[in-house]
Amino acid sequence: MVYSKDLTNSLPWGSAGFGPASERHELRTGIKPMIRLLPSSLLLVLIALVTLFSTPPALAADAYDVSYLWTRNLESAKDYRTKVAAVLGPQVARDLRIVEKGSLYGLIYYRRGSADSAGRVAVSHTRLLQARGLERAAAIGSLDWTFADRAPVAEKQVAETPVAKQPV
Repeated sequence: MVYSKDLTNSLPWGSAGFGPASERHELRTGIKPMIRLLPSSLLLVLIALVTLFSTPPALAADAYDVSYLWTRNLESAKDYRTKVAAVLGPQVARDLRIVEKGSLYGLIYYRRGSADSAGRVAVSHTRLLQARGLERAAAIGSLDWTFADRAPVAEKQVAETPVAKQPV
C-alpha cells in the first residue's frame, strides 16, 4: 500500500505538478482503483434509496385539505356536512366533500392548498365550529380521494361564447 506524504500526492492523477518528479504518482487506471471505490459508492446509493423511500406519505404530500369528521356511517357524514356548511357559509360549502377511505367516510374541505394555509384555515374553522358545539377541524394531506357524495370540483374552463353570423 502506498501512503502519501501530503494531500497533493494522494490525487489519483499524481501531484498535478507539485513537488519533485520522483514523488509524483503514476496515473492509476484499470479495474483495481474502481473496485476500491465500489463499497463507498454502494453505500451512498443505499443511503439515497433508504431516504427516498422512507419519507412518510403525509410529509410528501404537495397539497393539503381540511378534515372535519371520520365515521363509518355515510348518513352521519351527510348530516354533519349540512351542519358544517351552515356554520362556514356557502363559499366553503361548495367545496365540502364526503370522501371514502377504506371503511370510513370523511368530511373534508377539498382545497389542495399548502400545509401552512390548510393549518390556518383549520384553526379558523375550529373556532367557528366549536362556538356552535361542533368538532374541531384539522389539516390533512390531500390524497387521490374517492368521492362518496359527488364528483370532484372540475377545473374552471372558459365558456365559449357563440359567434353571431355576419350579414352578407
